[in-house]
Amino acid sequence: MSGEGQYRQIWLRLQWIREHEGGRPVAQICRRYPIRPKTFYKWWKRYLESGRDPKSLADRSRRPCRSPRRASKAFSRRVVRLREDTGYGPARLWFYLPQRWKKRSSPNGVYRILKRAGLIKAHRKNKKKFGQKYAALLKAPGEKVQVDVKYLGKAAGKSFRLYQYTAIDCFSKLQFVSIYPDISPQASVDFLRRLLDFFPFHIQTIQTDHGVEFTYTFSPYIHKNHPFEQALQTYGLQQTLIPIATPRYNGTVERVHRTIQEEFYRIIPNPTRPTSSQVVNFLRYYNEARPHSALQMKNPLKHLKNFFQNPKLQPNYSVTYVWK
Repeated sequence: MSGEGQYRQIWLRLQWIREHEGGRPVAQICRRYPIRPKTFYKWWKRYLESGRDPKSLADRSRRPCRSPRRASKAFSRRVVRLREDTGYGPARLWFYLPQRWKKRSSPNGVYRILKRAGLIKAHRKNKKKFGQKYAALLKAPGEKVQVDVKYLGKAAGKSFRLYQYTAIDCFSKLQFVSIYPDISPQASVDFLRRLLDFFPFHIQTIQTDHGVEFTYTFSPYIHKNHPFEQALQTYGLQQTLIPIATPRYNGTVERVHRTIQEEFYRIIPNPTRPTSSQVVNFLRYYNEARPHSALQMKNPLKHLKNFFQNPKLQPNYSVTYVWK
């Protein structure tokens, strides 16, 4: 109730009491103000017990002191500890909890635990800009594969830098990566050949930005066909270039770069020199074990198997390239 409404209630109840103290019988007060005698004596008792403090005539909170369905303190501590160890959100924490403890909860219950612990921050929702369009709904794997490059940094103990080429199918979220010592058209062509061998389905479109490793569109002094574009024509693939300075159009692969940074490079001992086995193990975990909220907490490979009705479907991890 607002402050003004609460003030009016206190003033009205104080009128009852003042008329009673002035000698008016309770029965007349109850007829004048349509209330029951039980109600009058309830507030009269509170008023006297408070030492005739008008603030005692305000409504008290009816919130229960204890909720029988509220999570126990021990369970709440476990949820908070798992959040601090992994950084996962409520939905993924709810998915992993039964694997560690027998007690179950709901995603909303986990969210409330994190909120009480001050681990949930309010994020401002960005409104859709005027004229902004949403991406078309994909109906099958391979309709659009986003490709981008992530800079890993200077290799430990070496003078060269490492770059991670990343490809992700926007429908199934199946991910493939390879690591090269440079970012060049030749590396892009090699990565294209490997990703076509990796994905267990036909690919129609490759979406990239305007980097020189993918196109010469904005290189006016280079008058020749780009090797990557020639390779796409050879394989019968279409290329889609996102608008300039709009990485959100490659949002799926950009989000994957954040995930791999948080769940892989932040954990391994030498993030600037990952080994082939480490990369392949993470890809297997991401594609075959990690739940995805966009897929209703299923992993990409299971989503693909359900779509194709093929339980033997399997990506080819042997083509993953990690420069040594």
